[in-house]
Amino acid sequence: MDDYDVCIIGSGFCGSLLANSLSFLGIKILVLEKRAKKDFLKPDDRNLVLSYGSGLILKNLGYSFKKSYNLEKIEYSLKGVFGSIIVDSKKYSVPFLGKVVNAGCWLKSSLYKDCLYESNIENLELSVGNSKVEFTNNGEKRSIKAKIVIGADGYNSVVRSSLGGEVKNVINGYVSYIVHVSNIKYDFAWIRSDKNMSLAYVPNDKNNGKLILTTKSEVRVESVEKICKKIAGHRLFEASLNIDNLSKHSFSIATSNIKNKNGICIGTALHSLPPVAAQGFNLGVRDCALLVHL
Repeated sequence: MDDYDVCIIGSGFCGSLLANSLSFLGIKILVLEKRAKKDFLKPDDRNLVLSYGSGLILKNLGYSFKKSYNLEKIEYSLKGVFGSIIVDSKKYSVPFLGKVVNAGCWLKSSLYKDCLYESNIENLELSVGNSKVEFTNNGEKRSIKAKIVIGADGYNSVVRSSLGGEVKNVINGYVSYIVHVSNIKYDFAWIRSDKNMSLAYVPNDKNNGKLILTTKSEVRVESVEKICKKIAGHRLFEASLNIDNLSKHSFSIATSNIKNKNGICIGTALHSLPPVAAQGFNLGVRDCALLVHL
């Protein structure tokens, strides 16, 4: 049975970030991922909006971004209510509020090279300094020991389930539609809510970006453009929406009371936030930085 300092379960944004960062410290790591590697190499049209603080952390951890867009202003408004909330980088004396980067490009360039893909966890015995992880990898049963087990395995976290506590669904069955938009007059991000729906715009550059329509239930694809324009009002005047390349993402969110403190959860496995524009990833970046520091 092989011994490791750290076993990270999940090789998504947070799992790979943590593994790459810890490997620089000479720590013996094993990363287990239930999905196949090809799933991570598929095109991903989502935008990651990294806060200014997250960008500084990632820079200190050795990450750079070949292509990104600096976000200087965010506006939030509620349809039918006068006025809006505006957050501007100038107010906080920072060069920008965050960086917009493509999710697929980030993940492809950041995958942990020694990850064991197609690994399914069969059993976890969590104990401080001496945990046991049993799993199957490509049909072969394996067992390892680790001083620390970290769950970076998202909403349905195996590690979180092993830490006990009642799991409660906070959001169930929500759907996000991502639409490419061009010829838009706004070079800042905005969010506009309307009853059971919200519409967010994240720019790729000064004239193009992505709309994210989040609803409590599915809507017909042919209705997405009409709904977006109804919620957005004047914001989409003369803009072109590419419905043909629309993508759909379903998600749920759960919380739980962790009773067993023999393991660690990070990212979406811990934080209850919708996976739309990287809110959970921004918190996950801080989780990783804290663990690397400790």
